[in-house]
Amino acid sequence: MNSRGSGILQVVSGEGDFNGDLVNSFMREHDVQEAGVDYQVVAITGPQSSGKSTLMNALVRFSR
Repeated sequence: MNSRGSGILQVVSGEGDFNGDLVNSFMREHDVQEAGVDYQVVAITGPQSSGKSTLMNALVRFSR
């Protein structure tokens, strides 16, 4: 959870800045690093009906 207790971890601000320190702190607090988990984060944003789901489906299909 974040400092406000909402359970939301916002890693990119509204201005588009990445908060790497917050991510590292979260990983240490929740033992993610010790779990040996390898992860990647992808965010696709856009207006309704702009093809976000289609793009995600294509990306997942090509990664298999």
